[in-house]
Amino acid sequence: MRKLLPLATLIMSAVLIASASCNKPVAAEVELKYDNNSLREYLPVSAPTFTGYLVSFVTPTNKFTIRKIRINGMVAAWRQYQDKSIELQIWDKDKKVIYQDSYPDTQFPVNPYDNKTAFRPETAWTDLGVPDVIVTSPFYVHIHSDDGRWGEFRMGADDSAVNSHSELTVRDGSVDIVLDGWPYWRKDSAGHDLWYGDKSKVNWMVRVVGVNSN
Repeated sequence: MRKLLPLATLIMSAVLIASASCNKPVAAEVELKYDNNSLREYLPVSAPTFTGYLVSFVTPTNKFTIRKIRINGMVAAWRQYQDKSIELQIWDKDKKVIYQDSYPDTQFPVNPYDNKTAFRPETAWTDLGVPDVIVTSPFYVHIHSDDGRWGEFRMGADDSAVNSHSELTVRDGSVDIVLDGWPYWRKDSAGHDLWYGDKSKVNWMVRVVGVNSN
């Protein structure tokens, strides 16, 4: 006959198993970024010429779980009354959408126009949660804001490092296409150089927060 263990022994074993489970190390969050948190200016898109911001990322391990997209952006003061939103997408290495959702403008800092119709500088990051999107190869984060000409969602741009990850997109029907050129003006009406007319100087302030997965 099989000998039964005392009840106290069974309870202690269960406690030890539960304790070991609770003490399992929690994976540390990793932030992927290509900016230096050095804001130069907030830049808008201009529909229908270009309507989205795109940043490419490389996974730090073979399997990476995305938990948050971190954005340094802002909206015009009047938009808080317009029930507006931006569309966030995550693309795989082949530029196919693997996650998509809309996020209300109320999550972003609101800043009024000054007397030159430009935004006052601000360095505020907004975290947009995503439901544990797993990537195993390079991927893209796409933010679409089709508000008409010079729409009033603006993305922070960092010019302190050479850009090798930031692009612009245009929506054609239901498909977003990466622009071959760089549509921002290179000079103003007086002939002065505009820094953001040089693509190599514009790094979108978009980051990815997640954990390395087994």
